[in-house]
Amino acid sequence: MTTFLSLEPVDVLMLRGNRLFSDGHGACSMPPWPSIFAGALRSRILVDRKISFQAVESGIFSDEEARKVLGDYSNPGSFRITLVGFEAEGKVWLSAPADLVGVQGAEAVEVSFLEPMPVKGSAMRGSFPLPFVPILRQRQREKPVGGLWLSFEDLAKYLKAGAVSDLCPKPASRFWTLDPRLGIALDHEKRIAQEGMLYTTDAISLTPGTKIVVGVAGADSVLPTEGLLRLGGDGHAVTIEKTMTNFVTGVDPVGESFRVILATPGIFTEGWLPPDVEKQGERYLLRAGGFVAELLAAAVKRHEVVSGWDLVEGKPKTARRVVPIGSVYWFQQVEGSEEDRRAWSRNVLEQGWWPSETMSVEDRRRQSEGFNNVLLGNWARAAS
Repeated sequence: MTTFLSLEPVDVLMLRGNRLFSDGHGACSMPPWPSIFAGALRSRILVDRKISFQAVESGIFSDEEARKVLGDYSNPGSFRITLVGFEAEGKVWLSAPADLVGVQGAEAVEVSFLEPMPVKGSAMRGSFPLPFVPILRQRQREKPVGGLWLSFEDLAKYLKAGAVSDLCPKPASRFWTLDPRLGIALDHEKRIAQEGMLYTTDAISLTPGTKIVVGVAGADSVLPTEGLLRLGGDGHAVTIEKTMTNFVTGVDPVGESFRVILATPGIFTEGWLPPDVEKQGERYLLRAGGFVAELLAAAVKRHEVVSGWDLVEGKPKTARRVVPIGSVYWFQQVEGSEEDRRAWSRNVLEQGWWPSETMSVEDRRRQSEGFNNVLLGNWARAAS
């Protein structure tokens, strides 16, 4: 069961990304990595349950309820972040899929959709390795609006029907703005400012009435639902409140054609290629037990990099390339029964899109932090 928490900042938030201060500026990461919320919430659980960090590090503590949820360093428990979004205008919003393209109209953002088209027999040429290429059809060339967000209601329609003309996405500027801050490095031995060491860093200011929504699974018994939570850098805080939402993680795809959309960033061993998908000849096949599907097309945003700080080992976590939120993969089932497909669907919705075989310890940690979560939707294929 997933619990949805509404987080309202008391002040601005300092949500650093992975870029160095090489140019004297610290950039933010928006939307934040799900691991930021995983660390903050698990720390709050430890405080509430009066469990020391050393006890968790060693895996020896008597609170069985918390142990089941948190696990230990090598074997994470049932706790898992499932999504990160925003709450505004009485709705919950999630990052729009990559196959949705918006242009600014006279009164609102107007949407178009990428449609996978077969390469064979067409005049298209390029290095794209898949047999279908997502094509945008527009009456005239227009610059797209980046960073769009969809309400849960519109997202449900998108997952069910695909290209829907009456969606009303909002730009990121509706939910947050950057608030640059000036700082100066300190000489801790002399307790004075270091000469010539000015820098700037981005703070995040949510727009009035906007809150962050976080989905958490496997932690109902110990999850905090009120009070304060320390989030991000410099000890900035948010208030916690349990919220209700009608969010759906996907539809049971009708027929053998379906889409998989990343709801949180994806950490894939083979770069852009999802788990259990292997190249066989000229085809890319997803194999999971008796279920086999061919990857026909993909709309993948430019990769990002995620790291973090490992408190146990006292060093940075391994930097990993991630496939961004909203990336879309189109599949066609080629083997297996309908029940095989549904079994695979249930597994990726409940556990995230991870290898069906043995997972590494690092992958299990990243799984609990909320990476590789997906949405499932129909693919209404046009006649070719």
